[in-house]
Amino acid sequence: MTIPSDFEKLVNRVEETWDKPGMITDDDSLWYNFCIAALLGGNLTDAEVNYEFNILNKYRLLDREKLDYGWIMTAKTHLLAEKEAVEEPNKRGKIAAINKLDAGITDIEIILKSADSVFNSIKLNAEYIQSISEDLDQQKNLLVEVASSNEAYKIIGLKSAWHKNKIYGIAYTKALIWLHNCGICLDLIPNNNHSIKFLEECKVHTTNDFFVVNTHFSSICELIKADIYFAGIALWYYEATRSLVPSNFRNQYSPKKVDQNNG
Repeated sequence: MTIPSDFEKLVNRVEETWDKPGMITDDDSLWYNFCIAALLGGNLTDAEVNYEFNILNKYRLLDREKLDYGWIMTAKTHLLAEKEAVEEPNKRGKIAAINKLDAGITDIEIILKSADSVFNSIKLNAEYIQSISEDLDQQKNLLVEVASSNEAYKIIGLKSAWHKNKIYGIAYTKALIWLHNCGICLDLIPNNNHSIKFLEECKVHTTNDFFVVNTHFSSICELIKADIYFAGIALWYYEATRSLVPSNFRNQYSPKKVDQNNG
């Protein structure tokens, strides 16, 4: 195992400047944190996701009791009105975000309705999240129960016990973003490209299996005595910035470079 030079120092810097998410205290936080995670993906920036969330929330389109027949048409009507009323600053960017939201509105409806069904089916609420906050095995069980194996997962009938509590379009990465923001699963990282590339650089033979990735990463954190949550943030920063470096210079890039650029 070969850990990138100064990765431990980068983790320490993250820990000095970053706060862990607090535990949620109400059911609304659980649901709206899910909605934000559900909007992530594709070519959306964080700013666009927040803007889209605020629009949907403004018209109460994220309210669970509003997820009825005709939701899509209601949403499209509000989005059209919102687009026509857009003003500066960044009018062009706002319109682009609304267009992206409108283009994906069918999938968003399916995701929200699927999640609402699962929340009801397994009685998922803030009290339950709080009750498993000290039990990583139960947190893993919840993650496995609701997360699909990939972003394109589609529910095939609710009769199958294997599929009935899977949320459409929510794989481990989005599920972890959601649950992290709710204050649990902080000892787990997503099995995305960043994590896999990092493990490969550490000379760890791995697969994209979620639990294999986490087992290897946990071992690295034990070796350098690092908190897994902060190490996961450091990993993301390192790999995200490294991907912006021209390929012929990437072998010279290190966690120390990230730390220096943010010092």
